[in-house]
Amino acid sequence: METGLTAPPVRGRLARGSHKGRSVLRWAVTLGCLLLTTGCVGQASDLPEELAVYDFVATVAPSGTDTPGGSFDISLEMTSVGNTVVETDIVLKVTRADGSPVVERRFDRVLFHPEENWALGSSFVPGSDDRGRLSFEVIVYRHGTDEVLWRSPTKSELVVL
Repeated sequence: METGLTAPPVRGRLARGSHKGRSVLRWAVTLGCLLLTTGCVGQASDLPEELAVYDFVATVAPSGTDTPGGSFDISLEMTSVGNTVVETDIVLKVTRADGSPVVERRFDRVLFHPEENWALGSSFVPGSDDRGRLSFEVIVYRHGTDEVLWRSPTKSELVVL
């Protein structure tokens, strides 16, 4: 059905195929996208390495039986209190009083944003020779490297009877 209305012809440089008008438009769109991307990508992740702070708060809470052969659940809560995004590998070490290892758990590729919490967990069964004091230590490495970003300043302890 014909209404008798027609759209007026498009006039202007872009309608006539001017490359100058298109390049100005492309430049403006590109600049706008760049400004938006810079604003969204983000402040913390764009910090120069010399200004980046990697710091964490860790809480280790063992629960379970306190006798050899009984299972322990270890609850590890980590919070980033640094100022930048970082991908980490977290190692939870359980050692005897003499420093010899009982068990080591590794959590690979944990991505921390500033003020982000992670709840990690593991279980282990201490052997019959694991009587006495067991210590828990947390070490945070930059993912895929041996660079230590953080080590727990104190060790949590558990006494196995």
